[in-house]
Amino acid sequence: MKKFSICISLLLTSALLISGCAKQHAETSAPSAEIPTHAAELVSKPEASNVSTPPQHITREISEYLAIDADVTLPAQSQYRSYTLKTVDTDADRLFDILSPEGHSALSQTQRGDHTTYRTDDGKQLSVYDFSDISYHAYDFGGEDPQQIVRNIFYYYDLAHPQAVAHDLAFLKAADMEQYGKRLLSELGVTLEPKLEKCLTLSSDEILRYQEKLLEEQTNSGISPALSEAPDTCYLEFSFSYDGLPLLGLNEPTISTDGTWGPNPDASATMVLNADGIQDFEVRYPCIPENASEPQPVLSLEDAIAKLAGEYEAHTHYGQTTVTNIWMEYIPMNRNGAVVLTPYWCFASIDASLKDQPGYLGNADRINAFTGENLAYGG
Repeated sequence: MKKFSICISLLLTSALLISGCAKQHAETSAPSAEIPTHAAELVSKPEASNVSTPPQHITREISEYLAIDADVTLPAQSQYRSYTLKTVDTDADRLFDILSPEGHSALSQTQRGDHTTYRTDDGKQLSVYDFSDISYHAYDFGGEDPQQIVRNIFYYYDLAHPQAVAHDLAFLKAADMEQYGKRLLSELGVTLEPKLEKCLTLSSDEILRYQEKLLEEQTNSGISPALSEAPDTCYLEFSFSYDGLPLLGLNEPTISTDGTWGPNPDASATMVLNADGIQDFEVRYPCIPENASEPQPVLSLEDAIAKLAGEYEAHTHYGQTTVTNIWMEYIPMNRNGAVVLTPYWCFASIDASLKDQPGYLGNADRINAFTGENLAYGG
């Protein structure tokens, strides 16, 4: 616990961004208290006041196929930029030094498709995906390690307690948890703006009690074998924004691109930590925005609705879709080999016949705020 407390202190007491750490393998000394200033941000951060306006509500019958009864969050500006994203430095030693500052043994490396996985002799695992993802586990992920069981317990606890409020743990106060996560992202070099979406905490006793409850209720919960002991643990989840707009995040309706469906290109970060440090960590789009375009006018809400109505007239639809939420967001899109933040109007809707199905996140039409084209058809 002492070792992790030192790491927390370094992260929480420094107001400087971090570009990297000195190599700290197992045979070297403890982390230095000196935290260098991040070398350079390639794009100046937007003004903090550049935020979306408070929501309003509109109700409108567009056609027999489309209606709107929606909360609307309007963007703060009438013009926005697009940004090319540059991935942070993904040198494996640098990432291990940040995520496992107590040191690590020699690394083995495996290249598979679009990602490289690094493993240590003691079971730590780091995977780096082209452009889109860095994930880390301080244990043999996918096996029956106790920390894997704790991770699964948090999954079920989150489903059952969506309104849970974090409390202090023996190794970290609840008031410091958000700042810890933000400092870690800064140390990695991420300059997108993080926002804490979820903070869950379970003490050792709470983990064991909830495990007993799950074992009584479920036979396929993924938490067998049972734990005999568990550390106090915290789970953090962050979304990102930039230039006053949120980025496509977790738990948003799935997008369709060019008629195909796949995982959302969401920008998010999740981390699980205990007194021994980071146990699980993933950041999607660990990036620095660069090469900003000139400011471009974006479609007004009325123009975006007109574009959406035209799409519904031009393509076959069955039944009426009712839009329930409207907002503008940046989506990381692959454009000619580069990942570009592009603003889209998002028109979210719920299929009443599916809303109670586990994992259902709704539907959404996304209209390119520059061109008016529908993302589902390549816009």
